[in-house]
Amino acid sequence: MNGLVKKDLIILEKQKLTAIAGLLIPVIIFLVLWQGTGALLLGALALPFLTAFTPFTLRASDEQWKWDKYAISLPVSKKQIVASRFLSCCLISAVYFLFSLVLNIGAYFWFQDHSISIHLASAFIGFGVSLFFVFLLLPTSYARGLLASVWVLVILTLIYCGAIVFISRTSFDIFSLSPTPTQIVLLIGISVALLLGFFIMSYMVSVAMYRKNHS
Repeated sequence: MNGLVKKDLIILEKQKLTAIAGLLIPVIIFLVLWQGTGALLLGALALPFLTAFTPFTLRASDEQWKWDKYAISLPVSKKQIVASRFLSCCLISAVYFLFSLVLNIGAYFWFQDHSISIHLASAFIGFGVSLFFVFLLLPTSYARGLLASVWVLVILTLIYCGAIVFISRTSFDIFSLSPTPTQIVLLIGISVALLLGFFIMSYMVSVAMYRKNHS
């Protein structure tokens, strides 16, 4: 399975220069215009959408090179093929998360216009949402193809951005939140449990769809 993951990472490496440019440009713009708030927006918004393109890139490459026909002839199970794809997407999500975490910590020390807890929350929320996107888009692409997953991403984008706009227009001030350590631990525990449950369901559906398509 390691070879399958390496194959995915090599495909993504070819997009490296484009990805770096696409990442640095909004970082500079957001930090210049909004300083610390820009780092928060990047962590909570940019991270999920950058990660969401990973399943598209890999599935498009699979279809272009007819990879699935070759993969099923390898001495690996269909379960391992799907697992390698999940692992590749999660690794990329983790890389973007580390970038977001460093960016937000740096923004806290440089601008100091928001608390460190808010900056850390931005990075972790973005990481959680990015994993949610991956766990939803992968089974969709296996079941209905790339076009269906594009529509799912569009709908998710509208809902996610709409929720942020709605919150920003209400009297609710997210920056004034001061959760207790117990509340933070409880929130993290619930989030991890939900993501783990969603991952298991997503993985099982993906394996079932892959087996159905290549039986």
